[in-house]
Amino acid sequence: MNKQDLMEALSKDTGLSVTKAAEVVNVFFDEMTDALVKGDRVEIRGLGSFKVKHYDGYTGRNPKTEWSYTFESGNTYNSDGTWSYKLGGQDGVVTIRQERGYDND
Repeated sequence: MNKQDLMEALSKDTGLSVTKAAEVVNVFFDEMTDALVKGDRVEIRGLGSFKVKHYDGYTGRNPKTEWSYTFESGNTYNSDGTWSYKLGGQDGVVTIRQERGYDND
């Protein structure tokens, strides 16, 4: 699913026009992006949590060729991956944590 698919599904499920659904989806992602840029953690129950993680620069080395490269410090995003999804049939909603054998919170 991509952003356009999400907009169309929101439009279909709620009766909003595609234009209004696009506004809702854009506001949702803009607010998430703004929070992450400020360094805040974003948590959406049933979907997961997201945060920006800073990493320091380091020197990497290929042990086979002994070639080394210096990586500059930067930021990356991190998510916890505890989102839920629906399975077809009678199974209902199963979380990835359950499938991996983690205790439910």
